[in-house]
Amino acid sequence: MTQRPWRRTGLKPPAPVALGVLLALALLALAHLPPAHLPASPDSSPRLLPAFPPPGTCREAAVPLSGERTLSQRPLIPPAHPWGDRPPSRGRRQRRGTAGDAPPWLSDDDLRKMQLLAGGQVVSKTRIPAHGQVLRVGLRAMGDTDWDSSPASLERDCQDGRCGLIKRPGDLYEVLAFHLDRVLGLNRSLPAVARRFTSHLLPYSYTDGSPRPIIWWAPDLQHLEDANNDQNSCALGWLQYQEMLRPRGLMPEARDGPCSSISRGEWSRLALFDFLLQVRRSAPSRLVFIDNAGRPQHPEEKLNFRLLQGIDSFPAAAVATLRSGRLQSLMLESLRLDRELWESQGGTEGLRPLLRTIDRRARILLRYIQEHNLTVFGDSLR
Repeated sequence: MTQRPWRRTGLKPPAPVALGVLLALALLALAHLPPAHLPASPDSSPRLLPAFPPPGTCREAAVPLSGERTLSQRPLIPPAHPWGDRPPSRGRRQRRGTAGDAPPWLSDDDLRKMQLLAGGQVVSKTRIPAHGQVLRVGLRAMGDTDWDSSPASLERDCQDGRCGLIKRPGDLYEVLAFHLDRVLGLNRSLPAVARRFTSHLLPYSYTDGSPRPIIWWAPDLQHLEDANNDQNSCALGWLQYQEMLRPRGLMPEARDGPCSSISRGEWSRLALFDFLLQVRRSAPSRLVFIDNAGRPQHPEEKLNFRLLQGIDSFPAAAVATLRSGRLQSLMLESLRLDRELWESQGGTEGLRPLLRTIDRRARILLRYIQEHNLTVFGDSLR
């Protein structure tokens, strides 16, 4: 006679009552389990909001970041600006009006200006003399109906800090340059974002879907001898510039010039920034770096070391960032805040070649500093 399985193991057959109790306990346990799509408790799985929406499929082909300064376009000399000389904050902060944490090298003032540039309603426009494809526009918060498009209204908006310069699509590199400036702790560039415009006030070429850079218009810059009033200062010859770099040395014609009071530290900041971007034109004691659409495709074997000629020290904070090996990751973290730039360039993969180029230039600059036994200076040097 064949034995049942439980008799082979020495077990007695389960009683019907016991089976019923076990089944009831199993059903009770299942009834108290949380749904599969929810965390077991409110604290066991925190809800995370991304700092920036993940990049999706680009709406159109990537627009190259290119361009460069021209001979007549030079950095400006402003009075002290609230965004010009702040020490980098420690840690990360949650910013009102932003999704997730903004990187600490962008101030609250930077973020407010970036939001105005990216989302402000275009309410007026005017062309900049001698710059056919550059428009100065007045901006207001969306929904603000208290505005008009008259020239007087534009001037009032610009004096209140509610204006921007729309530049060419090929000048998108200026946006990357702004983030590089902040990551390095130089804090000398004007806030800039990429934007696609739809305003009926703008010509069709501005509303065709191509992203363009828009740069914040600083109302208190000193325009010096610039008749075009386009945030550029007077020209400075190379020999005058080299003479001013010499300790206590000024050429007679430069002694009373508008650039004569600029400190060596300011020129050093500009030289470092321009070498990484491969720009150059410069320029009473503080500079603002503008027209920063450098040459991302400039070949490495033809880098312009003349930009560094006469510079004997560089800002310590910027050099430390270059030495950290984190320049690319810091730049990606910063650039994620600019949705239009991020998407138009293909996100991380699209921007990586540009950032590698800047990173290679940074390593070349560090080698130059070491080979020439150059020093660094702290933020206290102006």
